[in-house]
Amino acid sequence: MLNRIANHPEVKPYFGPGGVEVYFDELAALPNDYALLCNGEDAGAIFEWSGPGIWQMHYLSLPSCRGRRCIAEFRRMIDWMFEQEGARTIWGQTPIANKAARWLNRQLGGTSYGIREHHISGPCELFKVER
Repeated sequence: MLNRIANHPEVKPYFGPGGVEVYFDELAALPNDYALLCNGEDAGAIFEWSGPGIWQMHYLSLPSCRGRRCIAEFRRMIDWMFEQEGARTIWGQTPIANKAARWLNRQLGGTSYGIREHHISGPCELFKVER
């Protein structure tokens, strides 16, 4: 399901570097390093372990999951990480050009920690959610 969402023509330009197709099958075999969550329909998230209790979130959704519904889906996934995986901090870095994703980060409770240059994505805004 995550592969289908990530490679959708309206999602791929924002998710895969250079618009290349991405596949997450290998990540599913690494549960200590990645948590792959999906609502089974049109929204999913990849949580990448960064350190004890710290996970980087990468989220993606199809055009059918936008606005309030999108916020609700990703809040459920974040809550699951805090409750089931023992996360204390979830963080992300979002390209400056992706205004919709930056807005979503704030709606999900993310606090901005400024701008940082990413080696692939260029300037990114750093966000963090803690519990």
